[in-house]
Amino acid sequence: MIKLLRLIDLFMLKKIKLLIVVGYVVMMYVTVWLPMPSRIKFKLCTLMFDINHGTAPQYLSELVRRCDDTRLRSNVRGNFVVSRTRLHVTDKAFSITGPCAWNALPSHMKLITSHFSFRKTLKTHLFSLI
Repeated sequence: MIKLLRLIDLFMLKKIKLLIVVGYVVMMYVTVWLPMPSRIKFKLCTLMFDINHGTAPQYLSELVRRCDDTRLRSNVRGNFVVSRTRLHVTDKAFSITGPCAWNALPSHMKLITSHFSFRKTLKTHLFSLI
């Protein structure tokens, strides 16, 4: 199963060009996909964006905490508190990986207010890391 997902992922990484003929008009669609770890980070960051702006469901907002210590620079940057864990299994929980992904973003991206602009900038940022 993992080999199949890797093959699909490698296939999707390449630019897929589809030519569709509609009457006399030829349309070309080009889609470019992020690798799987970047797609996961993209989803985590968009969920954290929603939490940051208050548009996420309540059950997700209750899982994370903002950094409220006024003496720290992370409070000004809009970071979230990352809880410490003892087990490697708990490092995969949303309450840990969500704030880690959000805190790793550049400061200028955290200041964006539009959901569409944030997703576009985030995708560009993740492509530049590949």
